[in-house]
Amino acid sequence: MNQAIPRPLRRLAAAWGLQIGYYDIQRVWREPSQEAILATLKALGSGLERIEDVPNALKAKQEALWGRPLEPGIPCLENESVRIRIRLPKGLPKGSLVFEVQEETGASRKIELSYEALRPLSAEQTPYAPPLYAITLPLRLSAGYHTLKLELGDQEYTAHLFCSPKRAFVHEAWRELGLFLPLYALHSKKSMGVGDFGDLEQFVQFAMDHGANVIGLLPLTSSFVEGPLFSPSPYSPVSRQFLNPAFIDIAQIQELNASKEAMKRFQDPAFWASVQALNEDPLVDYRRAMALKRSVLEPLAEAYFQRGDLAGIETFLRERPRANEFALFMAALEALGLGFRRWPERMKSGRLCPGDVPPKAFRYHLFSQWQAFRQLRALCEQTKAKNGAIYLDLPVGVNPDGFDAWAYQGCFVEGLSIGAPPDTFFMLGQNWGFMPPHPEKTRELGHLDFIETIRTNLELAGVLRLDHVMGLHRLFVIPSGFEAKDGMYLRYPYEELYPILAIESHRAKSMLVGEDLGTVSGYMRKAMERTGLQRMYCLLAEIRPDPEHALPDPIEDALASLGTHDMPTFASFLEALDIQERVALGYLSKEKAPEELESRQRLTQSLRNFLEARGLLQGDGLETFLLAALKFLAQSQARILLVNLEDLWLERAFQNMPGTGDERPNWRRKAALSLEQIKTDPRVLGVLKKLAGLRKEGRNL
Repeated sequence: MNQAIPRPLRRLAAAWGLQIGYYDIQRVWREPSQEAILATLKALGSGLERIEDVPNALKAKQEALWGRPLEPGIPCLENESVRIRIRLPKGLPKGSLVFEVQEETGASRKIELSYEALRPLSAEQTPYAPPLYAITLPLRLSAGYHTLKLELGDQEYTAHLFCSPKRAFVHEAWRELGLFLPLYALHSKKSMGVGDFGDLEQFVQFAMDHGANVIGLLPLTSSFVEGPLFSPSPYSPVSRQFLNPAFIDIAQIQELNASKEAMKRFQDPAFWASVQALNEDPLVDYRRAMALKRSVLEPLAEAYFQRGDLAGIETFLRERPRANEFALFMAALEALGLGFRRWPERMKSGRLCPGDVPPKAFRYHLFSQWQAFRQLRALCEQTKAKNGAIYLDLPVGVNPDGFDAWAYQGCFVEGLSIGAPPDTFFMLGQNWGFMPPHPEKTRELGHLDFIETIRTNLELAGVLRLDHVMGLHRLFVIPSGFEAKDGMYLRYPYEELYPILAIESHRAKSMLVGEDLGTVSGYMRKAMERTGLQRMYCLLAEIRPDPEHALPDPIEDALASLGTHDMPTFASFLEALDIQERVALGYLSKEKAPEELESRQRLTQSLRNFLEARGLLQGDGLETFLLAALKFLAQSQARILLVNLEDLWLERAFQNMPGTGDERPNWRRKAALSLEQIKTDPRVLGVLKKLAGLRKEGRNL
């Protein structure tokens, strides 16, 4: 333990939810420097400037906590008694306690209880704090978001009640087969440089025709695919509540024929010559693709607003009231050419007016969001009606210059970034550049941003994957100006976040998958099991060098796959092409490469022996090896088997290498086969037929 960190500073850090020490991947205890702790506490709002301020800051924090009779958030279960903890000021006259519950439906009721109903929590009392009690309110609530008020003298205190089912929604009988491919990588004769919702419709139909009822995608959330802050990564979203306009299928827009200007551009031979050039490029060029789409979308938007019949977009705004703000934000960003922190004071503080932005740009962004939601929602509803599901991915963070960071400024911590501690692959740790949510401020607001984000995504997705699900419990945060190795963990009120997931998943009848790969605490996985979140089982990450125990069997509450978008494809893993690329890029020294290659060979041989012993692998060749590994997963009880379509033609290139940037084409590589080729490829069809049969047998057990 680092004795240089004074005890009062440790106590202050704990009061703010900071876990300043942790065991790294090699089970070595690490602690950040005193300076990093001070910087983190300052960013959280502790009022610290120097170490001498700690005693006063600790006193102020304790008084703030002790002066709050009710916690800001209180979880409870539907149709069960509401148990709460309450802290009462010393010397308060012992009359009755008057509570008022305001239900989500608008109904209200008052409850009056005597002090005899209080039960002292003796083990949790502290000498200087007001006494702490437990009390049970004699009411049972339906699932939803309610408000609890307490009158004490002339003061009124409020708490948010998160009343939920015991577990998130789960399709208990599912033993489904799914296909995965990033939407940007899909391409057909009808594409315009990037896969779109029209291509997705074809992909969904193909998948379901061949027994795959889950269609997996990377995030479809909005990214900076045009404009001055260009950053197309799907994991650095402008907003997790709005969609990427790059995926709009222009040909499916119902209003296309109503605009002469738009049709003129859409039918121009020069336009289609540019489209053809984009389609022939093996990489997605987002800027050029968006320039072409915008050249049609802008006149479409103008024609729509000029006609005056705005019923469609008005319905959209009632469903997505923040869409107006989003369009204003995007238009302002384009007009000013700057991140919002450099805007004029009123505008950067979260308030925009129509007069602040070019009207044409505002109408374009609003119209584009309407069309994107319209197309994706229709497709998702059609898929659900056929007992299938679109599988979406929710990024853990948001772009610090994006809409969510601007619209929910009070909910994020300026001066901190989310990242990861040092591990085997990243010896110095990782800094992802995303601001973490503020645990206390989001609680005070009833986790409004989290609720709206989860609700929006679950309305579209039949299955939603939560990236870095450990973030429900804690996030590794790094203060500005420090290296990733100087970070520490910040705790979150998971007791309030799990109920939100349960409420929203049941309302949408959609399942949740938590990305629990890598270093994840045991209590996290127990919490997932208890609350119905499906775990992830990635075969390539599970292999051990002992052939007899090379792979554990996937559990029932899991999504099973060979790998993820952040891992090499099956063929490249077996051939160690990812190791070669890391050496070529300078991320792995030539001296350490032989050790990595030897380790990979041991894992590969262990997997081969394991599959042979189970009677799944008979013969040589990559195709035989691939089919054996997929059969192992298909025969398991995992609720979903998600197959990367690219593995079926033994793709060697992979979509993303974590920790890299512009030096490789992350998030841009198109699939080697077009949709037309995929539909007739004998390798793809042959494997899908076998897997669909095995999954069907599992459903009938």
